[in-house]
Amino acid sequence: MTSLIGVSWDFLTPGNRERILYNPQGYPVRFLSVPPTKEEMEACDILFGMFPPKLLKEAKKLKWLQTPCAGVEQFAHKELYAGPITLTNAAGAYGTAISEHLLTLTLMLFRRMGEYYEQQQKQQWGLVGQVRPVFGAVTTVVGLGDIGSAYAKKMNALGAIVRGVRRHTGEKPDYLDQLYSSQDLDQALEGADIVALCLPGTKNTVNILSAERIRRLKKGCIVLNIGRGSAIDQDALIQGLNNGSLGGAGLDVMTPEPLPKGHPLWSAQNLILTPHVSGQNSMELTLDRIVTLFLENLAHYAAGEPFEHEVDWELGY
Repeated sequence: MTSLIGVSWDFLTPGNRERILYNPQGYPVRFLSVPPTKEEMEACDILFGMFPPKLLKEAKKLKWLQTPCAGVEQFAHKELYAGPITLTNAAGAYGTAISEHLLTLTLMLFRRMGEYYEQQQKQQWGLVGQVRPVFGAVTTVVGLGDIGSAYAKKMNALGAIVRGVRRHTGEKPDYLDQLYSSQDLDQALEGADIVALCLPGTKNTVNILSAERIRRLKKGCIVLNIGRGSAIDQDALIQGLNNGSLGGAGLDVMTPEPLPKGHPLWSAQNLILTPHVSGQNSMELTLDRIVTLFLENLAHYAAGEPFEHEVDWELGY
């Protein structure tokens, strides 16, 4: 029996809907409601898109779920499903979009663009003070997946001194000056001018940039986070920004999301906040890559071959 693909993702462009509908394997496709109904879920063997976790158990025929996101902690729990399934993510689709977002934050903070924007609003003309060069800046990138690696390459190209941190070291890539294991994180943070967190949301990454580590950062260090808000002790970050020990921060993720009115992050000094949009679906290139990943995995599914970007249930990514 031919597997039915259920698609529930309201960011698909018309062109990408056609790519899925006329997939080379000829699998039938049903574009589901957002969110899907119980009856729609029950009919599908394959799901592609974003689904409320509480509905997943309704997909009793489900063999494979492809999410359009790289972080899948909300889906990586076997008890959510009626039976054994394969879970794949969209790792590899977001490197361009999110690394460019990180680079934008870096340059804005180093060039003090926020202060110049404030002057513009007041119609004031003047120098706000010294700016900092990216050239020679010690940059520690924590997490060297597709996103972290793409940012590290960009910083290397601009002449920064780039340190990378990953679970296991292995061979050092050419775009890194130094490579550390996660066990040596403290050493990798020492003396850094920039710390960029590019980590998935797992039990091992919660509070990885703890209050103690924030206090030990070099004076003037900037902190960037595009992974999960849970990776940072936010109270300590706010304190470091407001007392001037940190040079600034750029957060695309935080806790909680959405950030409520009145939260102290809104008024923290030298902080750029974006509402979890660094990857999201705001760049058409990213959308195209996500659909390409799905179609490549669909070919593997049809051929009985191993999937790409299959999630490890124990690691959560």
